[in-house]
Order: sequence, then structure tokens, then C-alpha cells
Amino acid sequence: SPTTSTTNMSLALELVGGPEWYGLQALPYISKVNNESITSLSLAFMGNAMGQKLLAYHPWMKEAIKELEKESPLLAKTEFHNIKTQLTPWQREALEEEDGLAMLNNYLDESALRSKLDDICKTIQGRQMSNGGFSWLPGGRDNWYISEMVFDRLSMAQIEGETGCLTDEDMRKLDQYNVNRLEDDYQDLLKNGFNKKEYQPSTQIIQHLKTVIYRQFHGKRDALNETEKFFYSKAIENWSKYNLRSQAQVAIMAYWAGNELEVVQEMMKSFKERLIRTDSRGAYWKHSGYHSGSEYYLSTHAILMDLFKAYGEEE
Repeated sequence: SPTTSTTNMSLALELVGGPEWYGLQALPYISKVNNESITSLSLAFMGNAMGQKLLAYHPWMKEAIKELEKESPLLAKTEFHNIKTQLTPWQREALEEEDGLAMLNNYLDESALRSKLDDICKTIQGRQMSNGGFSWLPGGRDNWYISEMVFDRLSMAQIEGETGCLTDEDMRKLDQYNVNRLEDDYQDLLKNGFNKKEYQPSTQIIQHLKTVIYRQFHGKRDALNETEKFFYSKAIENWSKYNLRSQAQVAIMAYWAGNELEVVQEMMKSFKERLIRTDSRGAYWKHSGYHSGSEYYLSTHAILMDLFKAYGEEE
């Protein structure tokens, strides 16, 4: 029975589901600009662009957010935020969910979201160097790895999120910067000598190929040049030597390229055989490789899900 020390709480059941909804819930956590690095900026731009598109294509999500906010038992309890360190684990978890809901609510203000995207974009534009590349932090030297990452995220925002940042000319300059670094890498290989039969392109080169073939598939880029074709052929030949993420990237870019389909079918068979099915965690692939972190792990699964969806095997 209630006592003077009893605090009444309510339990809210979330009966909203579907991959789009879960994707939207995850976006606020990657849409915050956490620091001045170009990686944080480009990730935030991509996340906000994707969130904007999801709500535009699925209006029911707006209503779901509004209803969840009305029923939220903790949003109005500012005392929980003030004593977060004193909360029990379940209270902290609930509060984190409420914080995520509060961030989701920001997507309902289309004008504010557009303004946020514009501000992030202006910062990104100002960070592009004269040679087309990007540095990690302001004032630093241009970096190929960082520039490839920015190119990939801005391409995703432009194509999937239908929100561009750099002009077509500046995207072309960024693309050319990455191509030039790839050419430098190839010339170094020729200079130092390498076994063409056994050669395996680096994961960075795989990332480059995935992005440019993705853009080509969507009509945003011309065909691969001869150097890119060489690296592409070697990636296909050596796909089984890569970790799960790179294997997924090789498979999806081969699908986009519309060739090597026999190899892709072989890869699909391998992915199916490695798929782990459980009652508690659902279906997933075991992590492989030296990378760690939830972003890497989840993005790998997202690529594999896109691949299976492309082949009509969504289930």
C-alpha cells in the first residue's frame, strides 16, 4: 500500500515498430555535432538529412513522436535530470530513452531542422581545401582517409537523404582529390614492385570504390577509370580474404556495377551460411576484423541488409 515515501510512476508501452522507426530513433545520436572535426560535422549532416527525409516520406512518424511525448512519464520531471548520478540503472536507461525522444522532437520543427542543416553545411563548405580535400581538424593537413569518409557521407545525404551540401563542382573536386590519392597509391605500387596476382587492395581503397560506384549507380558519376578498374578487379578476386565489412562492401558495389554477379551469388551464399539466428537477439552476423565500435558494427549490418533487400531476400 502507498506510504509517504512512495512515488507514483507510470509505465508506457511503445507499440511503434518497423525498421524505419528504429532507424529514426537512432539518428539523433549521430546527428549531434560533438566537436569541430569534419568527421563529426559530416556525420551530423548525413544524420539530419536522413531524418528529414524519413519524416517527409513517413508522416505517421510525426504523429507517433507527438503521441509518445504526450505519454512520456519522465520528460516533465526535471529533477531526474538534475540527479542523474543518483538514479538506479533502470531509471538512467529510461531517462536516456526520454532524452532520445526529446531529440526526436526536434525533427518536428522543419524550419529549425533546415536551419541546422544549413549551418552545418556552411561549416563543411568552409573547411574544404583548395585541392578539394579535407583535414580532420581546422588548420590541419588534407587527409585521404578523412576525405573519403566525408565524400561517402555527403554522397549518402545527397542521394538517400535528398539533401546536398557541396555544389556539384565542389563534389567533383573532392572526388578528383580522392582519385589523385588513389593514383599516387598505384604509382607507389608500381615503383616498389608488387605481386599483381596476390595483391589485395586496402580497406580504404574498398571504401573509395564503394562510394564512386554508388554514385555511378545513381547517375552522379562517370565510369571508373583504368586504375579504379584494376583495384576493383583485385577486390573481386580476393573478396574472401577481407573482414565481414569489406566483404559486404565488395558485394554491394558489385551489385551496383551490375557485373561479377556469379561472384556476388557466391558471396550471398557465404553470408547466409554465417548468419546467426537466435530467439533472443534475432538474426545477426558475428563481428570479424580489427575494427570495433557500434557504428562500425551496425553500418556493416546495414550494408548486408541493403544487399539482401536488393536481391529480394528481405526476410
